[in-house]
Amino acid sequence: MPRPVPTHAARAARIFLRGTSHTSPHAAIQAGARTEEEWTALLEGQHARFWAENGRRARRAVRARHPMRQDEA
Repeated sequence: MPRPVPTHAARAARIFLRGTSHTSPHAAIQAGARTEEEWTALLEGQHARFWAENGRRARRAVRARHPMRQDEA
């Protein structure tokens, strides 16, 4: 059985915590290891990636449901 794909927020947290001994973004920010701005930037990047992937998936599904007709004129 394949491993479940981590959510975009979980990916951002993993990237954010890389190189620290903290277990959560909140703990890393409170300890001063990372800044709130870094966390916000990572979340915005993951948010954009999420919508790019899901928008592409949705457009593909619409094209499959409603194929364009080729008019033979």
